[in-house]
Amino acid sequence: MMESLTADLLKLLCKDGIERDARTCGFVERRSPITGTAFLLAMMTGPQATRGATLAELSAFLESTAGIGVSPQALDERFSDQAAAFLEVCLQKSLVAASSMPHRVNALSRFDHAYLVDSTNFNLVPALASVFKGNGGGASAAAMRIQFALDFCTGAMYQEIGDVRLSDPPTLAGLVEKEKVPMDGSTLLIADLGYHKTETIARICAKPGVCFISKIPGHNHYVKADGAFFDLDSRLKKRPRAFEEIVIVGGARCRLVATRLDGATAGERIRKADIEANRKQKSGRISDKYRRFLHYSMFLTNLPDEYKMEELYVLYRIRWQVELVFKGWKSVLNIDRQRSAKAARIRCEVYGRLIAATVAAVLEGIASLNLDAIVVSRFKTLKAFAAHAYELSMAIVRGGKVLERKIGRLLDFITKRCRKTTSAKRPHIEKRLEDIFKTTSKKTCHETLA
Repeated sequence: MMESLTADLLKLLCKDGIERDARTCGFVERRSPITGTAFLLAMMTGPQATRGATLAELSAFLESTAGIGVSPQALDERFSDQAAAFLEVCLQKSLVAASSMPHRVNALSRFDHAYLVDSTNFNLVPALASVFKGNGGGASAAAMRIQFALDFCTGAMYQEIGDVRLSDPPTLAGLVEKEKVPMDGSTLLIADLGYHKTETIARICAKPGVCFISKIPGHNHYVKADGAFFDLDSRLKKRPRAFEEIVIVGGARCRLVATRLDGATAGERIRKADIEANRKQKSGRISDKYRRFLHYSMFLTNLPDEYKMEELYVLYRIRWQVELVFKGWKSVLNIDRQRSAKAARIRCEVYGRLIAATVAAVLEGIASLNLDAIVVSRFKTLKAFAAHAYELSMAIVRGGKVLERKIGRLLDFITKRCRKTTSAKRPHIEKRLEDIFKTTSKKTCHETLA
C-alpha cells in the first residue's frame, strides 16, 4: 500500500502530467518561460521558500530553482482565469490522491467515515467586494470563505471556495443530499452549531448507516417522543447532574444527551458569553436562562444509546482536528495574508497553498503507514513540508530519480520527527479514542431509536 501511494504522489508531482493539465486548461498555449510546472511551484512551494511571497521574491525563486529568468511584471501578467482553472485542476488531483488512503484509526473501526465539517474565513482588500462579498459593517467589505470536510478515518478531504454567501447550513445539506463525499458503510458527521438545521438532521437520520453529533443552540425548542413539548429550561432549573431525552427533530427521533459541567468550566463559558453580549449590546449580561444553559454540555445525536455521554464527548472532540488544519493553513502557509486586488491572483495563491496543504497531508498519511501505534502530526508534517519547500521544488524540476529520492528522504524525516506527543495529562485524540473504544469490532452506528 505504501509503495502504491508513494507512486501516486510521484505521479501527481510529475512534470509531464502538470504540463498536460496546463495546456488543457489554456494556461500554456505557446512556448513561454513560465511553464505550468514553474507556475505551480511559484504558488505551491514558492510562498514557503520565500520570506514574503512578493512577485519579486517569487521571480527570484523561479530563477534559483528552475533557472527561469522572468520579471515580477511578467509573472503578474500570468495571473488569469486560465491560471486559476489550471491550479484548481491540480488541487482536485491532489485531493483525489488524499482520498486513496486506507482506514487508519483503529479505535474508530466501527465507522467507515467520520467527517468533520467546518469553515474558515479571511478578509481580502475592499476592492474585491464585488467578487468576494464580505460581512460589511465593521467587518471587511470583501472576504473569502472555505468550506471544509475532513474524513478523520481516511484523511480524505472536501473543499469548496467562495465568499460569505457560502454559508454553513446549506453546505452540510449539500454534502448529505448530493453525497459530495463518500457515505458508503457506516458514516459519522460531526459539525458545530452553525450547521445545525432541522431539515438536514432529518435527511441524515433517513440515510441508512449515517449518524451525526452536534451541540445544540440554547434557543431551540424540542418535542418529546410522545408529542409533548420538552421544556429544557425547566429541566435545567432542577440542576440535574445528567439527563437524556428522546426528541423529535424534523420528524426524526434523536437523543438529547446532557451533563452538568464543573464550576470552573461553566464559569469560563459564562464569562466569555458576558463579554460577547457586552460587545454586541453594550448593556452587559446574558439572561438567567442562557446562564443555566451554559452550565451543561449537551449533544444531539442519532447514535444508539450504547454511546453514552463520555463516548459522545470524545467523539465530538475530534472536531478540533479541523481547527488544527485551519491553524496550519494560516500560521504555516499564510493563506489568509492576501493583499492583491486582482481576483485571479487571489484564487491562484489560495489554490497553491491548498495544494501544498493537501500534498503535505498525503505525505503524513504515507508516513503513518510506517508506524505501529504511533501517530503522525498533520501540523508538524505541514511545517516539515514548508521547511523542505525549496529542495522539493528543485527535485520536482529535475524529476525522475531525484524527485523519488527527495520524497523518500522527506518521508523518512516526517516518520522520525513529526510524531504526535502525548502524556497522561494531555493525551492526543487518537489515545483518547483508543481508551474509550477498546474494542475494534465493527458495529452498526445507525439504529432505530426506541
